[in-house]
Amino acid sequence: MAAHLGRTQICRLCRNLRQHHLRKFIIFSKDEKTYNFTPSLSFIQKRSFQSGENESNQSKKSRLLEDLEDIRILVEKRLSQDGQTKNPQQQLQLLDELIKTRTKPNQSDMKLDTLASQIKSDEIYSLALKIWSLQSTIGEEAVNTSMPLFRIGAMLGDRNAKYTYGQLLFRGAGGLEADPIEASQMFQELSKEGHPQAQFTLAGMYYSGYGVEQNFETSYTLYQISAENGLKQSFNALGKMYLNGEGVTKDEQKALQYFMKGAEKDDAQACMSVAHCYNHGKGVEQNFDHAFIYHKKAADLGYTPGIFNIGTHYFAGKGVEMDMKKAVKCFHKAAEEGFVLAQVNLGNMYYQGLGVDRDVEKARHYYKSAAPNNRNARMLLEELEMEETKLKNEKE
Repeated sequence: MAAHLGRTQICRLCRNLRQHHLRKFIIFSKDEKTYNFTPSLSFIQKRSFQSGENESNQSKKSRLLEDLEDIRILVEKRLSQDGQTKNPQQQLQLLDELIKTRTKPNQSDMKLDTLASQIKSDEIYSLALKIWSLQSTIGEEAVNTSMPLFRIGAMLGDRNAKYTYGQLLFRGAGGLEADPIEASQMFQELSKEGHPQAQFTLAGMYYSGYGVEQNFETSYTLYQISAENGLKQSFNALGKMYLNGEGVTKDEQKALQYFMKGAEKDDAQACMSVAHCYNHGKGVEQNFDHAFIYHKKAADLGYTPGIFNIGTHYFAGKGVEMDMKKAVKCFHKAAEEGFVLAQVNLGNMYYQGLGVDRDVEKARHYYKSAAPNNRNARMLLEELEMEETKLKNEKE
């Protein structure tokens, strides 16, 4: 079979039962941009989703106590394993006081502040990060418990704590009310102090006009500064501004140069952008082989959209020999990470028996997984249900 098939040929290949006008496969995720996807949940995290709107106060309190107890156990374990922590007992004492304030909201924070003043600000930030990192197992309470420590660390002059607190304020997380204007002021201060992440975040705010007045020129300048300060993500952002002609004169070749710089520094999104340029012939001659190489690099860096796009290469035979089984394998891996487009494609492959044995129930499973976030998946699911109802009625 030819290595390179057009979209029309691919659609014909898929019509093994009837005219599948809806079951068109996504050959590449839109311009290889980032998609929001829901990570798989550990068995511990699932409990965070068991409560309904009518959950009783007693039930909420019990769950809070359970979460805090788990935080205490896990942080103590990490402190004991971390040979670099100078005062683990002081940090545990601070955590115990913090837990008291979480269980008794009306209690004064004075003792907490007093204990914190006896610990170096970078150690407070380190403790906050240990709690923050428990989100995958504890859930939202890890963010809520870490927030006061980021706030205290910021007040005591730790720049990283201030940046993280600004992020929480920007997003309205950790029990804080979203305040992008105040967050932007914090990022402005940090940016002047040479904090690369703050410069990058502030650049994004000027780009979108969220929390500040939109200004592409200021956004470009801040991305440049953060790139000079070593933040690899900035190269991809600069490349996109040249690609779209935002704040600068449109220049696809210069865009590719910036994407390449980011890819050389192992930035997965920059790898995706290089692949996009090769896929669509932007700033360079179209070359699916090179697009595959950069999608694979993004995939090897653990970037889920990269894994998905490797699957699309194998499915379409673009840059590689067509291989439905390898396509299924990639879509499976991306689908397990909650990547919606992979779930849709996988549902189609199970429905049509491409690279796998035909299995309508598995097709239904993947359509259902994607349906909350994808209109096409909802339509496919509805069509599948209608077909089964029709077959059932015909038998009767």
